[in-house]
Amino acid sequence: MDRAALESAATTYPHLRGLFAIPAGALMAASGAYNQGWGPFGRVWGFLGCVALVALVALGIQRYYRDTYGSVTLSGRAQARMAVVVAVSVAAFLGVNVLLGSTDHPISVLSVSFGAVLLVNYAAYVGLRVHHVAIAGALMIAGLLPVWGDADSSRDSYALIAMGAASAAIGIADHRLLARMLRPGTPELGGGDVRA
Repeated sequence: MDRAALESAATTYPHLRGLFAIPAGALMAASGAYNQGWGPFGRVWGFLGCVALVALVALGIQRYYRDTYGSVTLSGRAQARMAVVVAVSVAAFLGVNVLLGSTDHPISVLSVSFGAVLLVNYAAYVGLRVHHVAIAGALMIAGLLPVWGDADSSRDSYALIAMGAASAAIGIADHRLLARMLRPGTPELGGGDVRA
């Protein structure tokens, strides 16, 4: 891998560690199940057990990425850019959902706004790939379909489950992309720390 390719990979690496999206997606889906009172996830102990399991899995994923691909330290400028994009995205997501989420309409504002946040963040960090547009776009289109019920229904719980599935699907595709970009054991990477 030449220096330019390595620098490009190092810049996108922190954002393509997609396996983290699987436990995050599971936590979103468990939140939806908890809100609905479904099975063991509908109980506080079941939900807290899921949170603990997600934390353990995330620690294992962190170790896997560190041991397999090494680590990357983003520059101060890259970290600042990421912080701004995250802050603006979260503020817009919350604002849209506070203003429109409780109105009486049969669409899922939560799904649409989450899909938009995914697209904006991926566009800012790594550039949109086909799988980002396809999965986040499908979530947004599904959210716009008039099938979610009224404001008194459990549409947000179902939206959380759909959001969790979309997050996990994007994460799996991101990980596959990362694995193609950085094959484990590439001599130039050496499993060490790279600044980007």
